Amino acid sequence: FASTAPVTLYAHWAEAVTVTFDANGGSCYTKSKVIDKGAAYGTLPSASLSGKKFEGWFTALEGGEQADNTTVFTENTTLYARFRPYQVTLIFDANGGTGEMEPFAVSSGVPAELPKNTFTRDGYRFVKWTTIKNPSSWQSPKYYEDGDEYRWSSSYSDSNATLYAVW
Repeated sequence: FASTAPVTLYAHWAEAVTVTFDANGGSCYTKSKVIDKGAAYGTLPSASLSGKKFEGWFTALEGGEQADNTTVFTENTTLYARFRPYQVTLIFDANGGTGEMEPFAVSSGVPAELPKNTFTRDGYRFVKWTTIKNPSSWQSPKYYEDGDEYRWSSSYSDSNATLYAVW
């Protein structure tokens, strides 16, 4: 389009809001971003804190609503990073018995009392829990009585572990 006639351009304005990220003792590569008022932020940044798992961004340090990629912002907002200790989820194996037990989460560095066994096995008595299903003579499983204290520590990630019933 080649024209020598003057062209007038008009500005179109949109109201904006600022979303600020408080890393809550951790670190985040994004400090704030200006977006259109009434719009979703889109993909939220991540945050990190050594030895902790990032759970997400919330509208308050405690409580509040969790924000996600579809959260619409209509005013200036500060989002707070929320972290928790890494966890191991214990899965209980009846090892020939019957019944069900709910998985049990233990936070890193926080001792927890193991739940009581609820499995049954006809003709057998529950003795204890072990970390290896059928240990051989060269293996060194760890054993736990019902209600024993369980300790686990990790500064890298969540994990799963299985405790097997010993009959």
